[in-house]
Parts: sequence; structure tokens; C-alpha cells
Amino acid sequence: MLSSHRVPPPGTSPVIEWRNASCGYDRGPVIHEVDLSLAPGDFVALLGPSGAGKTTLLRSILGAVRIYAGDISVGGTSVKRRRPRIGYVPQLQTIDWTFPVTVEEAVMMGCTAESRWLPWYPRRIRDRVTAVLEQLGIDHLRRQHIGALSGGQQQRVFLARALVSNPNMLLLDEPTSSLDIKTRDEILHLLAALNRQGVTIVLATHEINAVAAHLPHVVCVNGGIVANGAPADVFTPETMRRTYGAEMPIVHYEGLVLVAERPHLLHARNPNGATAGGQFEYEHTV
Repeated sequence: MLSSHRVPPPGTSPVIEWRNASCGYDRGPVIHEVDLSLAPGDFVALLGPSGAGKTTLLRSILGAVRIYAGDISVGGTSVKRRRPRIGYVPQLQTIDWTFPVTVEEAVMMGCTAESRWLPWYPRRIRDRVTAVLEQLGIDHLRRQHIGALSGGQQQRVFLARALVSNPNMLLLDEPTSSLDIKTRDEILHLLAALNRQGVTIVLATHEINAVAAHLPHVVCVNGGIVANGAPADVFTPETMRRTYGAEMPIVHYEGLVLVAERPHLLHARNPNGATAGGQFEYEHTV
């Protein structure tokens, strides 16, 4: 398990707080009546099926969704009053990889707010970009076009863009989606190292065992908060049923609590019942 960098002392004020918050988009709320607090230094996975509201919950921290009821505060200030400055890494699938920028230029975009009145980036910002590229091991790619990179390299570029402004909080939307096992492991350990340095990290993921089971704090989401706590406490058959609408047995393995999806055998059967090409039937096995 990737351990949290510290346990917040008693009485610590929440760094993020939802108070009976319902939020979504123009068509209506996506998540309802959320009451949740996260402490400084937390390392949290928002877990749930597609369409459950994970991205909406993540974007609500940025003040980027409509709040229908309740309130959301970051650092004690309502996002209705002021949008917080937080490092944000979107889903890679939402990015236009044909956009004509290099790795260095993409990372510098994370400093736009600091140099909006200048036609160039000052030396201090260029030095900071170099430092974060070196930290993430991609300085040798700085002149490469972003579309020429591998998935893991692209993830590191946008992680660098989020980190270059020195945020104390980092939000990531499906940061390990479509990555191979080795790259996914590298990204998770990189995030764990940032967390140990004091960065609060909140990531949305649909990967139960590959990602969420390894983090110290999990929030299960399905239109609202289903459960919240350590994987050992949250991963129960009842919680998985309420989150995913399916029976999902729990397995204990080498100190981890994992969720086992019931396997299915896909058979093709002909009208006489023999296995053949044609209409498919699902057969449950236990």
C-alpha cells in the first residue's frame, strides 16, 4: 500500500469541505447532498463506475461546476466566492494532442497566471519549468511535440504543468487510465512521493484493485457519497453492491483488501443448445 505522508493532528481544519452540497451542470445535479471533509496531506481516491459523479466531485473543488445546494470550501473559503488555485491534471483523452506545442511550452502554460501581462516567461519561471521537468524525468523531451510522446510521458507532462506553480493540492482525473502496468506503478509512486512532501492529492479512478486498493483513503461515489475511509473499512460486499450495483466478493491478499469481480464465461449457443457461432449467452461461474 502507498502510505499517506502523515496523520493530520487532532483539530486540523479541513483543506476541502463539502457541506450538504449538490452540484452538476445546466441539466441538473449529478451528485447529491455530499457531506465530506478532507484533511491537509490526504491521499484520496474517488472510486465509482462511469457516470457516478467522480469527475463532477473533482471539478467541484475547482469551482468549475454549478452548485445547486449547500457549499464547498477550499482552505476555508467558499468556491462560490473565489476559485482556488490548485494543480489539476485532466483526463488524457480530453486533450488535443495535435495542438502545436512542445513539452516545455505545455508545462509553461501552468505559469500563465503569473506572467499574463508579459509577452515572455521570465527566467525564474523558466528555471522552475526546468526543475519540474528534471524532477519528473522528462527534461530530455522538452523540445518534443506533445503528440509524439507515449501515454506515460504525456501523463508526466501534464503532471509537470500542474506542479510548476508549486501547488499544495493536486487533483487528477483518471491519471492511470490506458497506461501499462509498469507506467501506472511509476505514476502512483511519483504521486506518493509528492504526498510525502506535503501535497494533498485527490484522484478520480475506476480502477479498484490496481489503484484505489493501494491508497490510504477511498471515497466511493455513485450520485453521492456511498462510503468513505480506508480500503480495509470501505471495501465490503455491501458497499460494492451500493456503488456498482453488482455482487463483488472481497479478498484479503498479502495485507491488501481486494475486490473480486465474478468471472463470466461467454458461450455461443445454437438453437439446439450446442456451443457454436450465433447468439451469445452469459454463464456465471463462482
